[in-house]
Amino acid sequence: MLKTLSKDEKLQEEYMAREKAIMDKYSALSVAEERGREEGERNKTVEASKKMIQDGLSLELIAKYEGLSIAELEQLKKEIEKENE
Repeated sequence: MLKTLSKDEKLQEEYMAREKAIMDKYSALSVAEERGREEGERNKTVEASKKMIQDGLSLELIAKYEGLSIAELEQLKKEIEKENE
């Protein structure tokens, strides 16, 4: 097939465009999968942090082990307080 394509410049361009489109699609899927993994991990971190806040652990300690900022944890604490009203 490559020998046939190599004789026709237009077919070569079409083939290369299709290959590029396939590679772009796989690349986009890969990026989406990675974002999904990262978002899932973040959700786990947020949920664990909420439980720690509810259990009375200090925000500094939670930040140290979960990797969230104090500001993020303060926001989570406010959300928990609103939910409990």
